[in-house]
Amino acid sequence: MYRTALFALLLAGTAHADDSNPPIRHRNGDVTVIMNSSMKPMNLVVGGNLIGRARPFNCRSSAGCVVLMNASIQETNGDDRSDTICNLVDGVQGVPACTADPPGGDPTLNFARQQLRVGPGLHTITTIITAASAGFQALSWETDYTIYERAVPGAD
Repeated sequence: MYRTALFALLLAGTAHADDSNPPIRHRNGDVTVIMNSSMKPMNLVVGGNLIGRARPFNCRSSAGCVVLMNASIQETNGDDRSDTICNLVDGVQGVPACTADPPGGDPTLNFARQQLRVGPGLHTITTIITAASAGFQALSWETDYTIYERAVPGAD
């Protein structure tokens, strides 16, 4: 059952165009790190733009997991627009709220650092940049997601 669900998630994640480098995945005990980056420009459309791919993971702890999500995106920007960067797990934005870059400056480097607690099971992390207007590009980007499995009380 779990293999089928994971395979379905992997197939869904490959349906999007992705110009990124292969992700780096590292697992050490109860911590998993997924890092990814690209220096290939990406045209932004009005609305949500997926940065990289959706990244599936399995929270194995019955106590759940804490997910730390970081993204940095360099983009061309106009003086009259503002974009929002958001990290999501299963479509739910992390805390604090998604960050908007102020209008002005070209190019701009925007950051988002968020966290979210999730229950056990399969989940998917995504990073979205919501563009206020078309005709601009994400010049380069980097994401790193760290998943901490929470300790089960009394398991020590």
